[in-house]
Amino acid sequence: MLLSSRRQRLWITSLNLAASLLLLFTLALAASAQAPASIPTDFGLRDTAQKAGLPVSDSISPVAVASTIINTLLSLVGVIALIVIIYAGFTWLTSAGNEEKVTKAKKLLASAVIGVAIILGAYAITSFVVKTLGDAAKSGPASQSGTSACLQAGWQCKPACGANETQTALNCPTNSEVCCVLTQ
Repeated sequence: MLLSSRRQRLWITSLNLAASLLLLFTLALAASAQAPASIPTDFGLRDTAQKAGLPVSDSISPVAVASTIINTLLSLVGVIALIVIIYAGFTWLTSAGNEEKVTKAKKLLASAVIGVAIILGAYAITSFVVKTLGDAAKSGPASQSGTSACLQAGWQCKPACGANETQTALNCPTNSEVCCVLTQ
């Protein structure tokens, strides 16, 4: 009877934790949906970046999108692995000398550690591939034909900036030109 009572308490605690997390995420989504319309969707970051002379572009690289998705998924899987490690440790600590539970906890812990190693390997491979693709995109045929970071950002390369333009730190295809952005 004591064992079933312990399992029942663990089950109730797990349900309470799951319900609390669901409520937390639901409230966070509801709060973000109620943001006033007067706040720009980028929270003024575009204006700040332009004033600082940083590149601003409306187009998002497919490599960056894929990288973000993969890194997010790897982060979630890493959190799950951490939860499994904590659960294995909890099982081991509460085994009370029961060899069956200790063996189960050791197997679970070993599997979780192997999972973490796989996750770290996947992250390393993803980082390498994304960096390689990013470097290839920067030095590929498009950049050899005159496209630069300045032009990719939607700005103009000129011999000198005009009265209503500001020079940025971005490079142009030729050294005799500077990258100019319109100021407001």
